[in-house]
Amino acid sequence: MLPTLLAEQALRTPDAVAVSDRHTTLTYRELTERVTALAARLRGRGVAPGRNVGVLVDRSADMLVALLGVLAAGGAYVPLDPGYPAERLRYMAEDAGLHLLITGPGARVDLGAPVLAIDAEDAPAGVPETGELPAPGPDDTAYVIYTSGSTGRPKGVQVPHRALANLLLSMAEEPGLTDKDHLLALTTVCFDIAALELFLPLITGGRVEIVPAEVARDGVLLRKLLESSPATVVQATPATWKMLLAAGWTGAPELKVLCGGEALDQDTAELLLARAGQVWNMFGPTETTIWSAVCRLTPGERVTIGHPIANTGLYVLDARGSAVPPGMPRRAVHRRRGPGHGLPGPPRTDRRTVRHPRRRAPVPHR
Repeated sequence: MLPTLLAEQALRTPDAVAVSDRHTTLTYRELTERVTALAARLRGRGVAPGRNVGVLVDRSADMLVALLGVLAAGGAYVPLDPGYPAERLRYMAEDAGLHLLITGPGARVDLGAPVLAIDAEDAPAGVPETGELPAPGPDDTAYVIYTSGSTGRPKGVQVPHRALANLLLSMAEEPGLTDKDHLLALTTVCFDIAALELFLPLITGGRVEIVPAEVARDGVLLRKLLESSPATVVQATPATWKMLLAAGWTGAPELKVLCGGEALDQDTAELLLARAGQVWNMFGPTETTIWSAVCRLTPGERVTIGHPIANTGLYVLDARGSAVPPGMPRRAVHRRRGPGHGLPGPPRTDRRTVRHPRRRAPVPHR
């Protein structure tokens, strides 16, 4: 599980930089000390498996500490973007049934849950080691992420530790990340792909740099940051890459581009291929844990979704659930390891779960 993977990496490279923002830099040792201290505080407030904890913290190292602290305490984090409208935040907090809400220092917010303010100056001394905290199980919920929903109201999807760990370990192999990599994290924490940006570098010994929201959404500021940054990996939606291109970004030959969250058109793909060392098309719905398939693109070749990530499968079926040949009307079905628990409250996703085409268990997601 992620808390264990992080602790193991911290033992291997305690003095390497794990995370930075525009004000703070933390080594792996410092990060795990702060995570352990916060996890102990959360345990003292009753956080445990099965309890959801909202994280309403500005984009910073503190935000990462809060997310990891909830996981280390055994709870499930519910990411909340401070830039979201108050009504949307209140709905998400109420729907998730928050046990506790973590905020930044001095924040004033009322989402109907008890508040714990994260403090960068918390002294880690005197708290138990990470290993002394009961580890979350593979089927315990790691996070609850809210999507826009087909009705216009946000819908929550619960993702277990097993599925998150599988995604991260698969991504470490392909597209690949190592201890030499520096990843720029651009995505709002409320978009599930942010989990890859924040956590993948931490299990491979790399470094994550958390970009402020005002920079991530401004093409010119983001171009200037990319031009001055030692970043080797950037993940973004096609819309963000188009924004960068429109702002005059000329590229970086050593950069690995991850592109997903929307359909990637051929023209944009070719422009990115001409400017970066590698371009990967990433595909997958939130319910199947961030990405389901990956494809390394090559110049002149058609953009596809590629092949399934490790320990998962993709099937092309007709309306009756039978395999179909190329060119026939069809739907894609994804089999994943550690399927999500669905939504908080009454089941609302049964229609999206179908029978496995070769087994009896109803595990795929369409």
